[in-house]
Amino acid sequence: MATLIGVFIYYMTNKNQRVLSSPLSKQYRPISYIALVLALIAWQQVLTPASAIFMWLMTLMLFFILTPLFTLLSTKNISHD
Repeated sequence: MATLIGVFIYYMTNKNQRVLSSPLSKQYRPISYIALVLALIAWQQVLTPASAIFMWLMTLMLFFILTPLFTLLSTKNISHD
């Protein structure tokens, strides 16, 4: 969950995000970094260090791909011909 929050906040501070009319301030980006580090710590509590880093990186990649994709597929961006 911390990974999803961290990625979403990071995405919302990006100038190319499409959820808000204007991106969040760059001041929110450290919150994103903290959430991502907490997610890594949480993975290390559950798994061995090597597999925790692997799972953390895999979830980061997944959420960094899916977050812009879901905003692209939102109903407000679909044009009806």
